[in-house]
Amino acid sequence: NNLERGRHKDVLFLSKQGGSVSCIFLFCDIRQFTDVTECLQEEVFVFTNKVAAVVHSICHSYGGSANKNIGDAFLVSWLLDKAPDEKEEAQDDLF
Repeated sequence: NNLERGRHKDVLFLSKQGGSVSCIFLFCDIRQFTDVTECLQEEVFVFTNKVAAVVHSICHSYGGSANKNIGDAFLVSWLLDKAPDEKEEAQDDLF
């Protein structure tokens, strides 16, 4: 892991080699956001935050993570379990 937790802060070690992970990404956005913006005007942030709360809570309830919000768009992801043969190799490394 390139990110190691220290006593006072998280430290990123760039000299370590990273690894690969398998995951599922979901990208979604608010339909007709331009029209919503025109109608709601200054209340558009309240609306967007309420939609974000729903998207994030559903994502978390299914074991996912919200990665990024940009305006009316949301990127969420789910880490996939290791493949069966990878699990066996990991167990073999323990012994």
